[in-house]
Amino acid sequence: LDVNVIPSPELEISSNSPICEGENLQLNAAPNLTYSWTGSIGLSFSIRNPTIPATLGIAGTYQLTGVSAQGCINTGEVEVFVNEKPQISFSSNSPVCIGQTALLAAFGGENYSWIGPNGFSSNAQTPVFLVNNVTQAGVYEVTVADFNDCKNSASITLVVDECVGIEDIQQNSSFTIFPNPANTTVNIKNLPANTLLTIMDLNGKVVVREMVYHSTQSIQIEHLHSGVYLVNVLNKTQKLVVVR
Repeated sequence: LDVNVIPSPELEISSNSPICEGENLQLNAAPNLTYSWTGSIGLSFSIRNPTIPATLGIAGTYQLTGVSAQGCINTGEVEVFVNEKPQISFSSNSPVCIGQTALLAAFGGENYSWIGPNGFSSNAQTPVFLVNNVTQAGVYEVTVADFNDCKNSASITLVVDECVGIEDIQQNSSFTIFPNPANTTVNIKNLPANTLLTIMDLNGKVVVREMVYHSTQSIQIEHLHSGVYLVNVLNKTQKLVVVR
C-alpha cells in the first residue's frame, strides 16, 4: 500500500508593518490557496492580500488559515504595529504689523515643512520672516514628521495689520529691552507675570525659554553668539542685538 503524504501549504505571510496611522496596512500570502484572515477589532478577510486603512486600533496579531487545492491546511500569523501620527500644536505672534517680524512655531515632531502665501516655504520649526505686505497674511500649512517618519499636517492663520495708528504701535511694543545691544545679561521690563518668554535666532531656533514671574526679568545670554535675535512675549516681538 502506497501512502502519498501531501505537505501543508507554504503560507509566506508578510506585511508592510510597522506603518503610520493614516496609511494602509498590506497583508500578503502565498498564491493558489483559499484564505481566511482574522485580526484585531474583529476584522476578517477571505482574499489573498487584504488592504486595511490604518488606525491605532488595527494593531495586533493577524492569523491566516490557508487551504491548498488538495485540502491541506496550514495556519500562521503576523504581528502588526501602527505608529501614531504626530500631534501638532502651534504658536505665533499674529497679528503683526507691516514692517514687523512674523514668527510661526509648530511643535510635535522632528522635521517641519511649511508652505504659505506668495510661495512661502521653510523647513524651520519656527520660521521668522519680515512682513512687508498685507498679501503675506493668510493660511500657513505645516507638515510635521516624527522619528518614525510618520507625518501629519495642520494650518495656522497669520493676520497682518497696517497698524497706522498710535494705539496700534503701542500695542505692538509693550515691553522694553535694556541694554540693547547686550553682552552677558539683558533686562526686560514691563512684562506680564506668569507668561512665557522666548528668544529665537533668525533661523527660528529657540535659544532661550523662560517663565516670567516679575515685571522686570534678567536673562543670561552668555551662551549666545553675536548677532540679531527676536524676543517674544505674549505675541509681542522685539529685536535684541548680542555683541561679543
